Amino acid sequence: MTDALMAEVERVIYEAHDPLSRDGAVNFQELLSLRADRFVQARQREQQSLVVLSDRIGTELEKHRQVSGLESSIGQKTKLIEGYVNDRAKLVTPGSEQRVGRLTELTAAAEKVRGYLRHFAGQEQALLALQDEVKDLRQNQAPESLRARQSRHAASRLKDDDWKDFLVDFTGDVDAQITTHLSECKRRASDWRGVAPQVLSDPNAAYIADGVDLATLGADEAASIPRPLGLNEQVRLAHGQPPLRSPPCRHGSPRLELG
Repeated sequence: MTDALMAEVERVIYEAHDPLSRDGAVNFQELLSLRADRFVQARQREQQSLVVLSDRIGTELEKHRQVSGLESSIGQKTKLIEGYVNDRAKLVTPGSEQRVGRLTELTAAAEKVRGYLRHFAGQEQALLALQDEVKDLRQNQAPESLRARQSRHAASRLKDDDWKDFLVDFTGDVDAQITTHLSECKRRASDWRGVAPQVLSDPNAAYIADGVDLATLGADEAASIPRPLGLNEQVRLAHGQPPLRSPPCRHGSPRLELG
């Protein structure tokens, strides 16, 4: 269809409308804009929604495809950890079984504390990122969205004071929510981090008594425990030679090392 023929078709359609029903439009394009622009914009919004939904579906499908690989990786790492545990058990010297058992308990407790610290550190960073996103929405995205909306609907003839009510913002007090959760997150992380104990004058004294619940062991408390002797250093002491590294562990549970 040529441009001339299309223009003629539009003219015929325009003139077929009663002058009173043309809403003041002087040609076909103005009449089409008055009648169809709203629905064109609605179609564009629906298209954008479909694109977002399609991306979400693709992301979820990709996650499902990764499940088998992650399960296989978890199995391999679990076997690797079991192998390390078995290798460590083979390095136990006669008479040190009780100390090795205590070391295992301390290691498990310290790993539990580190897991909580990782959890709260990740939560804190997520809350800070959310706080930044809230600020960005208010300072950049919402004003720009309002300007674009004003441009698209300039024919509404709304005044500037009227447009202020169309500024996008959060319905609740999100600042108070973020501040409250952030303070609680920092407090709980500090509780799990604990306080490093003072250095004991007696090198054979225990930092952690046998009856203490190891679940209450803080990260700073665990980090303050000196590094124990390895097997080679124990041999040097047995032959009357000084150790090359630190003195025996003050909590009485040496870490098994080859030296």
